[in-house]
Amino acid sequence: MELSTGTITANLERIAEGLRTMRGNFQDAGFQEAVTSYRQMKQVLLQQRLLSLKSRNPKLIGQWQAVHRETEEIVRLLQPFLTVMEEIGRVAAMKGVSEPQDEAESSAALES
Repeated sequence: MELSTGTITANLERIAEGLRTMRGNFQDAGFQEAVTSYRQMKQVLLQQRLLSLKSRNPKLIGQWQAVHRETEEIVRLLQPFLTVMEEIGRVAAMKGVSEPQDEAESSAALES
């Protein structure tokens, strides 16, 4: 099956728009700002974890396990998404024979 340039162009326009919308939604939801807060939370948790390890309190052990389970679930949900976004980016960045190279690639080619 052969695709026309018009079909590919329309598809790429829809995909780019969808990705822009997704990025905007992440930005609007505060993903970028949240990273700083979660880094700070991690530092506090690290200190509390070190103190908790000394206490051997069964209630604390259960709570730490619950936090661990939740983080693992979040990673399980996000990691495949991040992986496929990276893969899509690599596909989109593939260079064709007739495509111009970017400056870094051109410089490297000239130095070879």
